[in-house]
Amino acid sequence: CRIELALPSERQVFLGVYDVSGRRIATLVDARLAAGRHPVGWTGRDAAGARIRGGVYFLRLDAGRETKVQKIIRLE
Repeated sequence: CRIELALPSERQVFLGVYDVSGRRIATLVDARLAAGRHPVGWTGRDAAGARIRGGVYFLRLDAGRETKVQKIIRLE
């Protein structure tokens, strides 16, 4: 899965993948990023490196004072 972040200014960014119960599965970004576009890849694995099952997951982006959540569906 490829995700592209577009930041209007430099800011601290956290991007995580969560299951439907709210448990964090993986952290994709936890860094200060410059303004601009930033491609982020996710291989469908959890923080321990195990492949996760197909199903509904959520991407949560915290960038500065903004928070956005997007539902994603992972196919096996």
